Amino acid sequence: MSLHELPVEILYCIADELDYSWTVSSLSLVNSRLHQVLNPYLYRFTKQYSSTQTLLFATQGASNSVARKLLALQSNSLEESTWMKLMSAAAKSGNLETATLILGVGQQLHASGGWSPAFPRYLDSEFWHALNRRHEPVVRLLLQHGAAPVLRDNAELIRYRGLWKRVPIAKLLIQSARQSTVPDSVSVTDLFQYVITGRHGCSLEIIRYFLDHQADLPALFGSIREVCGLGYCGDPETVRYLLEHGTGSGLLGEAPFRSLELAITNCKFNTARVLLEYVDITPVLYDKIQGSKLLCMAALTGWEPMVDKFLQRDLSIEGLSESLHHRDSPLECAVHNGQEDMVRLLLRHGAMPRSEALIEAIRLRNVSMARIMLDAGADPNCRNKPFARTVALEVAVGHESLFRLLLERGAAIPSGHQLTAMLKDVICRGRVPELQMMLDRGVSLANQKFSLLELAIEGGPEMLKFLYNNSSLSRETISQEQQGKGDSAPSLLMICLYHRRPGSLRWLLDNGLATMPSCATEQHWILEALFQCSAGDQEAEKTLDVLVRHGIDINVTSQTNRPAVWIGFNLKSEVALKAFLDHGAKLLPEHVDDLKHLLGLSRSVEHLEMMLDAVLRDSSREQMRRLLLGMKEYADEKKKWPVVRCLERFQNRNGLY
Repeated sequence: MSLHELPVEILYCIADELDYSWTVSSLSLVNSRLHQVLNPYLYRFTKQYSSTQTLLFATQGASNSVARKLLALQSNSLEESTWMKLMSAAAKSGNLETATLILGVGQQLHASGGWSPAFPRYLDSEFWHALNRRHEPVVRLLLQHGAAPVLRDNAELIRYRGLWKRVPIAKLLIQSARQSTVPDSVSVTDLFQYVITGRHGCSLEIIRYFLDHQADLPALFGSIREVCGLGYCGDPETVRYLLEHGTGSGLLGEAPFRSLELAITNCKFNTARVLLEYVDITPVLYDKIQGSKLLCMAALTGWEPMVDKFLQRDLSIEGLSESLHHRDSPLECAVHNGQEDMVRLLLRHGAMPRSEALIEAIRLRNVSMARIMLDAGADPNCRNKPFARTVALEVAVGHESLFRLLLERGAAIPSGHQLTAMLKDVICRGRVPELQMMLDRGVSLANQKFSLLELAIEGGPEMLKFLYNNSSLSRETISQEQQGKGDSAPSLLMICLYHRRPGSLRWLLDNGLATMPSCATEQHWILEALFQCSAGDQEAEKTLDVLVRHGIDINVTSQTNRPAVWIGFNLKSEVALKAFLDHGAKLLPEHVDDLKHLLGLSRSVEHLEMMLDAVLRDSSREQMRRLLLGMKEYADEKKKWPVVRCLERFQNRNGLY
């Protein structure tokens, strides 16, 4: 079989393997058919690739042989801006051979072309790019040719934070900064300040290298900004090393507290504990507010030695807690961070088991912490003070063990409006264990002033099953509730999807407690909303199986005379489209009123082919030809070559020319 007789699919595969436009062009000249098939490739290469761009791609891809050949052809004609792009690409790619070639070409061009700055200054920005990507050989090459760590503004250091992830690279930068005499070079002090205050962290080895290569340590230490930056450091040993070598020595006031706050805010609790070791509490002994803050920080991190220091000075834990006014007490801080040993220590030395601390333990679903608070005398019927109507038992809804613990310790089930609100919360969240405990203690669901059915639907199939088996729901009560809403009320199936509970929909249908609506509009709405209202595709697929089994019309149309499969969400999802097609949904050409919209919904070539196969299955060949012609014209106009190829393959495979 000759080349021009090959199937279109094989020609496309061949073209995909070609790297240059001239090879595609050579194939296209064989005959008119090959030119027609491969013309989109010619356009793509002509628009996207020039000789300079090809050289740039070779540099980025570290193709040394191609770069060497192209440089030999273009070395005398490269413009200054083009060479700078090539040098930047070589520095970023990290290929030493290519970088050496381009650097040599640049030296020749600089000597003959009259470029204004000294040649090493052209290497400064590339030096930073190579540093940031940890290309050590390229960094050394650039340093050998005079590159320096020059920055217009020290704020630019944040762009190169990747260099601190490798010790040899960081050492190269520190060494070059120490030795550089070029104006505007970044200093060792600037680098050190950035490392300490940066959020990226830094290894202890790099910190030691800094200190070993800077004789003037006071120039490194003493800045409030630098001390505060210790709170960002994730390595506690690095923080300890810096503190031992004088970081922040002599600084008082807010600086130590600020670094502690930063460490705690960034959840670097090991760092905070080290900082607490070096805090002198003497200045705060006579300042209750500062003392309370410090105690809270110690409680959050679980640093017991700090609490011992306060106790040794005969300071009252509860007295310090009261001075915080609207802030969390040390006990609450310890509870919030799960510091059980600290909670026991504070309670043992006079901290009151306040309601806020118990509520916090319940809110965090910490059973052991809640038990500690209750053992210490916390009131199981306490209210959350910021929301005075909320009792501890309500906060515990959603956690069976906590709910049971509170009831065992004497928590009373609320009454009146508060009971109604609590029942609604328990039912709509599907909390069967908590509801069972409430019923066992005499709570009745009869005569409640809310729709039990709708809340149970929201609670899911397990709650529906529980209430049905408990006789709180029955066919009669469901029927009466629906009849009481009138004919215009939405069906139970629509209510299920409105609450995004397809599992409830399946349970109601399978147990005969709901029927398929006869109204075409409702059926169409159910099919339209199904995949949008489900937690996942598998859930929606199972629900669609149940709906079809119970008689829904998969091709029911809406007022626009289009079935649900044509809804944008269903067409856009490959899973939804396949599920509808597997259950007999039809894609008819007369429903395609916007080719742009249809092509825009396809997520991939496979997705588009699925649509085309479905349309071909349900339409005549002539209709399909016209549809394909319109789609090809639109895709060709928009230069969507993968789509054109897909349509060409589909035409060829199905003989639709």
